[in-house]
Amino acid sequence: MKWQTIAVAAAVAGCSNAPAGSTTWHVDHESGSNRADGKAVDTAWKHAPGDPQATGAPAGVALKPGDTVLFRAGVPYRGSINVPASGTKEAPITYSGLGWGEGMGIIDGSDPVRAVRPCTAPEDCGGIQTWQGLHRVEFDPPVSKRLVLFGNQGLYFTSQLPKLPDPFLADDRRNFESVPDEHLEAVKRGELVSPALAEAARSGGALELAIWVRPNRVHRRPVLRVEGDRLFFDPEGLNFYEKSVPVSLVGSGAGLAEEGAFFIAGPDLIIARLRPGDTASTLTIGSGRYGINVAGNRNIRIEGLHFRNLVGSLGDSKEGRAISSYKAGAAAIDMVGNRIGPAYIEHRASMVEFSKIDGLRYTQNLMEDVALGRGFRVAGKHSTDILVEGNVFRRIGGTALMLWSVHGGVIRGNFLAELTGVHANGITLYLANQDILVENNCVVASSRPMTYHGDRNPEVPNRFIIRNNIFVSSPTGQGAINSWGASTVGVLIEGNILAGPKLGLLMTKSDRDVKVINNVTTRIGRKDLTRPDWKIEGNREDLRYADALKGEFSEDGCSIPSSGSPLKVVRSRPG
Repeated sequence: MKWQTIAVAAAVAGCSNAPAGSTTWHVDHESGSNRADGKAVDTAWKHAPGDPQATGAPAGVALKPGDTVLFRAGVPYRGSINVPASGTKEAPITYSGLGWGEGMGIIDGSDPVRAVRPCTAPEDCGGIQTWQGLHRVEFDPPVSKRLVLFGNQGLYFTSQLPKLPDPFLADDRRNFESVPDEHLEAVKRGELVSPALAEAARSGGALELAIWVRPNRVHRRPVLRVEGDRLFFDPEGLNFYEKSVPVSLVGSGAGLAEEGAFFIAGPDLIIARLRPGDTASTLTIGSGRYGINVAGNRNIRIEGLHFRNLVGSLGDSKEGRAISSYKAGAAAIDMVGNRIGPAYIEHRASMVEFSKIDGLRYTQNLMEDVALGRGFRVAGKHSTDILVEGNVFRRIGGTALMLWSVHGGVIRGNFLAELTGVHANGITLYLANQDILVENNCVVASSRPMTYHGDRNPEVPNRFIIRNNIFVSSPTGQGAINSWGASTVGVLIEGNILAGPKLGLLMTKSDRDVKVINNVTTRIGRKDLTRPDWKIEGNREDLRYADALKGEFSEDGCSIPSSGSPLKVVRSRPG
């Protein structure tokens, strides 16, 4: 499978059309002063209005419709913002990173480290005997309970054994150590028998065991002690599978063979094998800050901002989110030309999440390298008028794009790739969604490119249209489109190219009023359960999965010439 890597341009319109009487407030976190007036480049503030850290003028200013908060491009803004006011339809309040300096404004969820130097001996390096080539990274402890290191190339990863093919997929149990049958009962008591992992644990570090348990989740538990070949942990609350318990050891000093790995040697000390070019000036520690909380306001525009180095621990589900509303009732929110990632979201929430919102436009954004967390989600009974168009989602640890109980939504012209985590669906429609159009999207290298289900009430119509998409599952996946049932009512699947190693389309008997028409696919599953209200016609089921993998996939266009279908999916460029 091939695709090109083409950056998403943040070339969106600036704020030149602001109404008369509006103000552009300038923010320069590096050189600004909260004692200045904020109205010009030379009198910029350090903090933005709505930031709890703001003092002086930005703390007291009342944003008005048409106002713009303009961040100096290329300067990391190290704060969280709670939008303090609403705009109007004609004059939204804008948070922008475009038009002052080159590139984008930066909302940074990390803080610089205090010092970095090479290790000089085992006792200087957390007790590691193989200390050569390792560095001590000293920092001020953050609020977040999960310590994550960032560098020029993004995330550093906590050491993990057995070694993972891709450390980004830290919950990929297929590469964990499998507990033998004779030791399963001991694990359920909190005793892991593993000579290899016990030996690795003796090298030190803030040790945890990653354990796969019901319902298809990987939980981490601190290692309490090591005795002989046994590692002890607290099993309270874990619901183990009866015959399979994959485990791995996280945070050991023995797992630093590869560049980009680290382990925690103390509350303010990390030992890392640095990547080329990383120094004290480029390394940062995730703070746990979130980016922008819309806070239930209306008519807000967020443009040209790069939300990066975000960390969310299990201790606080608000940590690390890029753009959200922690209060229901937001309306007319426009997010365009932003970039989100890298991020490490242990609590697995979405980077962009809104609940019960009326009117949202999410267009031309790039989201990539979100470890463990999810991408975009709109939920609430019932959010309305949602448009997700022309975006790129790449390497997201959980579901990339989800609508949950939305009435009236369009998902059009997006490119999604490299979604192979345990819970990494591509596009998902769950529960009481109604009137959703999924059109002209390309989802490739995904375990489950698209999934949907109803809200378990056969009297409630869903009215999904899934049309003219290219969906190609990863080799470890199942089908390109998977119905999970729950009485989905009213589904049209038409004109798509659907390829999976097992199926192109998996159908479920509880679904009603389903039309599957003129698709090119590897195979349609469950046809033996066909209901009288299903219509399955004009489909070709001769597509070879191996041929589908040879298609041309990029952010600007996808096609599978060997399919025999003229369909070419082009990412939308909304005006």
